[in-house]
Amino acid sequence: MYGETPEDAVQVFLDTIRQAIDCVTTASLTVYGGYYPSATPHRLTLTNNPVRLTGPSDLWLKLLHFYRVIEDPSPLGPWRVTTSAYYYALEDRDGAEIVAYHWHPRPDAKVKQPHFHLGRAANVRREEFRRVHFPTGRIAIEDVLQLAISELGVTPLQANWSRILDQTRAAFETARGWPRSGIPSPPATSDT
Repeated sequence: MYGETPEDAVQVFLDTIRQAIDCVTTASLTVYGGYYPSATPHRLTLTNNPVRLTGPSDLWLKLLHFYRVIEDPSPLGPWRVTTSAYYYALEDRDGAEIVAYHWHPRPDAKVKQPHFHLGRAANVRREEFRRVHFPTGRIAIEDVLQLAISELGVTPLQANWSRILDQTRAAFETARGWPRSGIPSPPATSDT
């Protein structure tokens, strides 16, 4: 997300995620770190992480998103928020993961590409499947929210949830620095 100042870029980023999250929960977002450039990523979570989602499935959403604020000589704005890592999960009431989407390209990470896990609460009988890092392209939080609503029975809190998620996903797509489809290779100079 772009802005005229670092604070503007972060505010656009937060407003966009808030609009998406509001489709499934009234939970607030908590920012650790903040609104300025830093070599160390800032952290964003749901205030009471995880939060229960409405619907017959008794699903809980966990969100942990790391980002940085960088200068970007783009016509869209001289400042941009770039994702450094994400951890999105749907869990059961006991905190056991059902499915989790991760991207954590730290130098010491065993798997640096975006991937998902089937957790023990997915009731997968093959133990080795619960340890697998299934490759994915980059996943936006909107993808997880749409999955929860469309496929897993979560009751949306906004009547126009699909349009909202399309709009916020489009904003994310505009600001991203590498492709969505396939198993992407991150660019050498950017983590977005």
